[in-house]
This record gives sequence, C-alpha cells and structure tokens, in this order.
Amino acid sequence: MTIAEKFYSKRKFKFIDKDQASNPKNKLSYCHSCNIVRPPRAFHCPKCDFCVEIHDHHCPWMGTCIGVRNLRYFITFLFRAATLALFACLITGYQEYLNVLKGENYEYKTLQYLNMGVFFYTGGTSVALYVFVYKQYFRLAMNNLTTNEYLRLRWNGETGNYHRKNIYKYKSGCCGKFRYLFYGEVQPSKL
Repeated sequence: MTIAEKFYSKRKFKFIDKDQASNPKNKLSYCHSCNIVRPPRAFHCPKCDFCVEIHDHHCPWMGTCIGVRNLRYFITFLFRAATLALFACLITGYQEYLNVLKGENYEYKTLQYLNMGVFFYTGGTSVALYVFVYKQYFRLAMNNLTTNEYLRLRWNGETGNYHRKNIYKYKSGCCGKFRYLFYGEVQPSKL
C-alpha cells in the first residue's frame, strides 16, 4: 500500500458504537430508504434515490452522483469542458481581431454583436470551469475531502478527524496523489 493509498484510505477512521458515541457525527448510520447500514462517508442522494459511497455531490450536467468511483471522470469532464470553452473563446476572439484588422464592416451589426457575445460567454464559462477544476481537484481531492464533507464539516472536514486526516497528508507528494486518484484501481462498490 503506497502512502497515497493510505492517505485516501477509509480505514484510518475509528468507528465507535452508538452507545459510546460522544460525537454523533462519528458513527455509522442506517439508511431507511435503501435498508442498509451505510459504509463510512456514504450519503443517500434523494435525486438518484440510492446511497453513494464517498458522496461528493449530485451533478445535474452528468446526470448522476459524483462519488468514489467516478470522481476522476468528473474532474476530467470539467477540465475538458473548460478547455473547449477556452478554445471557442480564442477562435471567436481571433476572428473578431481579423475582421477589425481587415477593416471589414459587417453588413449587419448583429453578426458582430453575436460574435462578441460568444467570445465573452465562452471566456466567462472557461474561467468559471477552471475555477471549479481548481476547487474540485486541488482544494478538495488533494486534501481527501468531498464537497459534501467540506460543506457539512463531516468526517475529514470535522476538527475531531483533523489529526487523523493529516497523518499522511505531507508524506505523500502531489504526483503520488495524482497517480492514485486518476490511475489507481477503482475498488468494487460496497453498496
């Protein structure tokens, strides 16, 4: 087991019995909809109507929940969509630059306004998606957090688990975490 695998492992969390629980956030829970005891860091998605292991969020663009087994595909989707928007922005900007350079006047100003609208729209979309890639990958995935945990301050986001989360944080480099996250073996579902 590499250091990156230890960093992303769920085994570093200690699970306590419900009777001994001093903190109700550190216990396994029962899902009444799925009729199962949820694994650690799992969450029931009301839109998909099933439990998702290491649930990040429900993505309306992908039409599914983002969890442990498709996080790499979601980050890749964000990066490729941002790159495509940047490419479209550069093409429309270059086309407008050539039209200004040639001194061409549009017969209808509507085409010029449409071209500039596409330029600003794709430029803004590209910037927004690159910000999401940064947030999703560098801020959360590299710190072994999900959006759900970050917003609700559960598991890794909670101060009680802060020490256990940081055990391997600085021992594993960025390249090792990247290799594990994008090229590591995806474990079969426990649900």
